[in-house]
Amino acid sequence: MRKKWITGLCIITILLIGLARVYQAVHYPFDIIGGMVIGILLLILYFRCEKTIDTKIAGLSAFRQIMLAFIGSGILLPVHCWHSLLWDHGKSHLHGSPLPSSRAVFQ
Repeated sequence: MRKKWITGLCIITILLIGLARVYQAVHYPFDIIGGMVIGILLLILYFRCEKTIDTKIAGLSAFRQIMLAFIGSGILLPVHCWHSLLWDHGKSHLHGSPLPSSRAVFQ
């Protein structure tokens, strides 16, 4: 029973974070929905391959497990940079939103 409560709380938190990103005009709604769909698909893929992945990772030494974590993160860094250059034209999200203010929309 406790696990269902925690799972429900996590799902609500994820949905509220997505809503907050739209409200703050940091992302369009379809960005949030697309990200959630991709996340769900990756989660399903992981659950299907979980035993195989866990067995292979458990067979590695601690050093190799740490290196695998760094390599996985290192693969995602160029993807993020490519996304920033392609969609943000090199502008950081910290310097202002490309979207119109959502406060005007919700008032």
